[in-house]
Amino acid sequence: MTARLSLRPARQEDQAAIESLAAETGCIRWGWRLTAKLLAKRWQRHSLTLIRVAEASGVVQGYCDYQPSPALPTFHGVASNLDVARTLIDWACEDAVCRGTTLQTSLFAKEAGQTLRPDVVDRPVYRLLGGTGFRPSSRTTTMRLAAETPEPKALPRGYRWAHFNETVLPALLATYYAAWPKDYYAGDDTADIADSLRQAHNDDLHLVVTDNGDVAGYVLTSRPPEGG
Repeated sequence: MTARLSLRPARQEDQAAIESLAAETGCIRWGWRLTAKLLAKRWQRHSLTLIRVAEASGVVQGYCDYQPSPALPTFHGVASNLDVARTLIDWACEDAVCRGTTLQTSLFAKEAGQTLRPDVVDRPVYRLLGGTGFRPSSRTTTMRLAAETPEPKALPRGYRWAHFNETVLPALLATYYAAWPKDYYAGDDTADIADSLRQAHNDDLHLVVTDNGDVAGYVLTSRPPEGG
């Protein structure tokens, strides 16, 4: 990009420009599907959502909204090109690091073989909602924020902590599908989701199991990678 890119809080009049960006087949999109209805909701929830617009020479080049809640950090957006997307993701990553939270996102570039790899990502990752002209990258790199795993607190009577094993997988998948919005896992095969849960380290994935074997919930945390 030749023009200087800048980030600023969103304004109501940005909505039409961002909708146009989302409609462009050459744009990069990540997170949930971007629609006028969803955009309007974002604007009405400024207290819960950090919204930034990227512009150059007064023209909107991209947008992202980021909810830094420790319970469910989410990140969605649209950008005109890789440079804009990288700027938006870097901003949210820096904020996530400052808050000690993790950022969950997955982004695929339009250019074949290129994947934009955010600095702070965690499992499960968002799958880019494909559009015309997008081709999936051959591989996705998942990185994790280095953070100590908190000690699980005491549970009420009738509940216990457990590590993952194949016997609880059906109940865990049922909990997963019930906990996340449908758009979150749209396009993901159940087998892929199961594999990601299997691959989680025992220190990362804590299950809350009831006396009758149901999975009441789970906690997926981050830990420092080996060697650093």
